Amino acid sequence: MKLSEDSKAILLLCSSIATRQPKKNSSQEGPKPLTLSEWNTLARMLPKSSLQTPQGFFETDISQWKKELAVSLEIGERLQKLLTLGGSLAIELDNLERLGIWVTTRAEATYPTQLKTLLRDSTPPVLFGAGDISQLNKVGGVAVVGSRDVDERGAEFARKFSQRCAAESLAIVSGGARGVDQIAESAALSAGGRVIEVLADDLAGRIRKREVREALRANQLVLVTPFNPESHFTVWSAMERNKLIYAFAQYAVVVAATEGKGGTWAGATENLKAKWTPLFVYTPTTDVPVGNQKLLNLGALALSDEALAQAAGLSNWFAQQVSSNKPAALWDSPAITTPENTSPIDNSAASIAVTQELPDSELVTAKPKRKRASRQLSEVSPPKKTIRRVKKAGKSAADPETVTQLALFENS
Repeated sequence: MKLSEDSKAILLLCSSIATRQPKKNSSQEGPKPLTLSEWNTLARMLPKSSLQTPQGFFETDISQWKKELAVSLEIGERLQKLLTLGGSLAIELDNLERLGIWVTTRAEATYPTQLKTLLRDSTPPVLFGAGDISQLNKVGGVAVVGSRDVDERGAEFARKFSQRCAAESLAIVSGGARGVDQIAESAALSAGGRVIEVLADDLAGRIRKREVREALRANQLVLVTPFNPESHFTVWSAMERNKLIYAFAQYAVVVAATEGKGGTWAGATENLKAKWTPLFVYTPTTDVPVGNQKLLNLGALALSDEALAQAAGLSNWFAQQVSSNKPAALWDSPAITTPENTSPIDNSAASIAVTQELPDSELVTAKPKRKRASRQLSEVSPPKKTIRRVKKAGKSAADPETVTQLALFENS
C-alpha cells in the first residue's frame, strides 16, 4: 500500500490502527490518537510553521512543536509516543492490504473532494474502504435511508426506487443497516446498479462475506468507513457516519422516519440544518408517516409513487424540484464553494490558500476547547456526557434507544 509520508503521519496521529489497546485488566494505557478538533487545529498551524505539512513531524521534535505550533506539554508527549509506532503501522497496513482494504487520508489525491468541501471541520482525517475508490468522487449518487422496521409499503417503494436508480446509472448511497438500507442496496445490486455503503463498524468482517466480495469483484460495490476496520458497533459511530452518507450523495431520500428518535431522524434533520444535499421524503398517497410529514414541514421535498412513475429521468426530476422549491427547501446557499468554508487540508502549498485560520484562543492547550461537532472519528464509545446522562436516567449505557435519544439532543 503506497502512501505519502504526510499520510503516514496523519495515520499515526489520528488513527488507532497502529495501537493495540491493552487488555481490560491491564494497567497499561497506550497513547490516544488526536481528536478531530485537536488535529484540525494543528493542520491549520502547520503551513505557518517550519513543518509545513504533516511529514514535518518526523523531522522535528517537541521543542519545535511547542514553539511553532503552541502545543502543550501533554499534547507534545502524546505526539511523540504516537510517532514511535511507525513499525506497527507498516505491519497493520500490510495486513489491511492483504484483506483488500485501502486507506486514504486528507493528504492524498484519492480522498473524496466533496467530503472536504461539504463537511469542512467534520471531515474525517482518515478513510478505510474496499472497492474502487474512484467511485467515491463520481457525481450522481442518491442516498436512500430509513427505518429498520419499515412497513411493506415503504419497503416496496425502496425496492422500486433503487431499481430505477440502477437503470439510470445512479449509485445508491446507504449505511447497510437492517431495513430500508439493506432493501435498497440489495435491489440496486440485483438490478446491476452500483452501491456505496458507508459503514459504522467492522469493515474487515463485512468484506469476508461471499456476497459482498462478489459485488466488490463486479465493481458494483464500494465500502467506506472513517472508523478502524475492526471496530465494534456503537450508537455514536452509527450517528456519526450519517453525515458521510449525505455528503457522498447528490440527493437524499428518506423512505421512513420516526419523529424525534433514531438514526434516520437524526441524520435527516442534521442534513436539513447543514444543507449538505437536497432532502426528499417518501410521501404515499394516504397515511403519510408522522416522521415523514414532520420532515416535509421542516423543509424536505416530497417524493411520491406517482411522481416516481411519471418522472422521465430521475436526475432531471430531482434538479427541477430543487430549482422550483428553493425557498421552501432552503437550498439557496449550500455551504460548499468558498475557501473560507473548506476543511483544513493537510498537505501541499496549494492547500494553504484554502485553510481557514483559527483565532489564538483555539490553539491546542493542555485542555483543548471541545466542539460538539468535532469529536474523534475512531472506534470509540458514545461520548462520556451521553453515558452520564444515561446512567442518571437509570438506564443501561448499552440501551441503544436511550443512547440514541440523548445523543440526538446533545448533537442538535
